[in-house]
Amino acid sequence: FEKAVELAERHLGAQEVATYSTSLAAARADAGRLEESLGDTERALVVFEAEGRTRELGYALLARASALEQLGLRTEALQTIEWAKRVV
Repeated sequence: FEKAVELAERHLGAQEVATYSTSLAAARADAGRLEESLGDTERALVVFEAEGRTRELGYALLARASALEQLGLRTEALQTIEWAKRVV
């Protein structure tokens, strides 16, 4: 996914970069690369929220919640899940 994000940054638009960033965030969270995952979700959240892409925003929020939960930030993870439920 890292390579896909790099290629998207060079050749595609912001939505595609945000989409690949969401997938990268989920993969990094699964691999325990939690701080990087949070950074990836930030990038995606900005784009999807600005463009009103609620489904994609929900996916990015769930990827973020996963990383937050693994970091032991349960309250923040639950708040992020509630945000995802409101936007989808």
